[in-house]
Amino acid sequence: IFQDFPFGGISLFGVTFLLKAVPPLGADPNKRSARDLFHQVLRLDYVGAILVAGAVTTLVLALQWGGDTKAWGDKDVIISFVFAAALTVAFIGWEKYLNERAMVPTAIFNRAPCAYCSICAYAFLNQFGLLIISYYIPIYYQAARAHSATRSGIDLLPFMLGTVITIMVVGSLVGRFGYYWPFLITATVFLAIGSGLLYTINTNTSSANLIGFQILVGIGIGMGLQNTILASQVEFKDTPMLIGQANSMVSFARLLGGKHAGSGVAESVFSSELTKYLLEYAPDALAAIVKDSPTAIYTAMPKEIIPGVVRSYTSALRVVFVLGAPVAGLALIAAIFINNIHIPKEVPKDASVNPEVERDVEDGSES
Repeated sequence: IFQDFPFGGISLFGVTFLLKAVPPLGADPNKRSARDLFHQVLRLDYVGAILVAGAVTTLVLALQWGGDTKAWGDKDVIISFVFAAALTVAFIGWEKYLNERAMVPTAIFNRAPCAYCSICAYAFLNQFGLLIISYYIPIYYQAARAHSATRSGIDLLPFMLGTVITIMVVGSLVGRFGYYWPFLITATVFLAIGSGLLYTINTNTSSANLIGFQILVGIGIGMGLQNTILASQVEFKDTPMLIGQANSMVSFARLLGGKHAGSGVAESVFSSELTKYLLEYAPDALAAIVKDSPTAIYTAMPKEIIPGVVRSYTSALRVVFVLGAPVAGLALIAAIFINNIHIPKEVPKDASVNPEVERDVEDGSES
């Protein structure tokens, strides 16, 4: 935690002193005062924030409990799901009541609601796929290869480099040709293929194959990661005042798909599968110790049961990795409903027209 303080301090300094402050889109810069700022603070949607926080919290609790510490049919899990649904309905009703003052203006969904909801769904699923690989690949290396936490982070570099390089290359291609939609479609193919190949891994899988599989998934994630934000901006290009809120909703969908709902689903699947395979391959292993840390396999387990525990870990991780295939399928369905809008290249503001050419055009139109 403490290592975040210097980075946070540098970011705070940069935002405060180096980032140019401009009025929000649609705001009148001549009507800005301390009193106006106070009124804006009072107009914030506190009720909406509380409702959405409660809905997310209860949903995450249900997903983390279900199949792990509690059965899916347990009353606590069911009650959590019910509360999540009720708070979500209450949040939607409250936002409609506030209308333009809402944290999520309803005008966002009045313009191409199907396309915009599909963008949010795609962002959710893309981040879900990112979480599966970035979190569970290091666990595979720690459990199956006895790598340290630091080294397993280095083992993740093929995926991260594949993602980052793809983002840069695709960004350049979108800027050149003006189309982002084909990359949203292609991304799902790479994600599905890479996830399917990761399902084939075992304790003897070569490093070359593992690197190649990670790169394939990284390409799939990278193609869709930034293009969801771009698709949101292009969808609302005619209503610039809504771009900020629209992008925020897409970012929220990504956060929900990664750190909240996505992590809950993946952790539940991994925990239940690991318990099942431990009973099959290493019934004498202490499940609580094994689940707590993969490094405990080599430090707290008798040597004779280590192969069975490693096999259990690998088998459980394969099921987690293959989740990327249905996630990619759902993302493909969402991408089909996203509008394929061409992004025109902007004409430089200082571009001048040749007077002779302009005169010839005028003469031709008069004749």
